[in-house]
Amino acid sequence: MHTNERTANLLGTLSTAVANGIDNIDASSLDHGASAAAALVTIGNYPKQNVTELSVCLRLSHSATVRLVDRLAASGLIIRNPGRDKRALTLALTHQGEEFVGGLQDRRRAALEDLLHPLDDVERRLLTGIMERMLIYATRSQEDANQLCRFCDLEICPQDDCPVEKRARQLR
Repeated sequence: MHTNERTANLLGTLSTAVANGIDNIDASSLDHGASAAAALVTIGNYPKQNVTELSVCLRLSHSATVRLVDRLAASGLIIRNPGRDKRALTLALTHQGEEFVGGLQDRRRAALEDLLHPLDDVERRLLTGIMERMLIYATRSQEDANQLCRFCDLEICPQDDCPVEKRARQLR
């Protein structure tokens, strides 16, 4: 096996480990699944977006997003507010939704820190630089940026420092 093929295979396996850790958090957090968790984090990060904007970010159909929003509203996690026009309602977290997102972010951070545990500070800085370059490459549109960062904790990685957001701005 070639070194490049092995590197790609190891990256795929690591991405599975990361996804499994995140999926376990999502599955244990909500009856509605990972899409609901992503929707709540996204609504918390970008209040006043509408269902259409959320559906693009989540890469769900409009009708699936409407059903998801209905379930989240019925659960008391989000509210719909009047938008710029009468047809487009904006979405916001309730206090219960904010608490849920805070807990989700804490559990996500802990799961990711667990995977980073074997790395020392020098290795973490090196990995950070590598991941930033890879994320810049993976960002080919604003839609990509929205989708890639749908679980991001903006307090830890504000948009001014985010390689994905910086790349998306360059593409506009």
